[in-house]
Amino acid sequence: GSPAPAGDGAPIVLTVGSIFNRRHVDQLIRAFARVASQVPGARLVIVGENRTHPHQDLGALAQSLGIADRVDLRSYVSDDELRALYRQARAFAFLSTYEGFGLTPLEAIVAGVPTVVYDTEVAREVHAGLAHLVPNLPRQLEMFTQRPARQRFIDLVQILVARYGADAFYEATPD
Repeated sequence: GSPAPAGDGAPIVLTVGSIFNRRHVDQLIRAFARVASQVPGARLVIVGENRTHPHQDLGALAQSLGIADRVDLRSYVSDDELRALYRQARAFAFLSTYEGFGLTPLEAIVAGVPTVVYDTEVAREVHAGLAHLVPNLPRQLEMFTQRPARQRFIDLVQILVARYGADAFYEATPD
């Protein structure tokens, strides 16, 4: 079947960015399959052009795991759609094992979305205290679909934005 449209109130796990092998979107889909069995209605929204080499058929992977109807693959969304997805997301995952900086996790953090990134040296430097650095992805995604953990994170982000302001970040973010 086709994925449910965004905005139906279902818990959404979101990832955004061109899809490269180093970003392990295949592992995210496998981890989400575990979450999907625990969290009724949860959906995974993947936004980014598939640039894997060798090519990974992510739709076929979701199909083989029995979750194709809960995984939404989009090569592109408008800025308005992206903002709406950040507002709806219960968790954001960015599983890059090699990244110079990684802007989309910061966008998610500023949007108040609990963010999960692989524990790498760069991630510790850029996201320490703001995102969950993980070796165990399925457990972290399950945690963020539960309201108390999500609310604690949102409270933390609101404190950080109040202290430092979001305007400086948005002004520095390219359109």
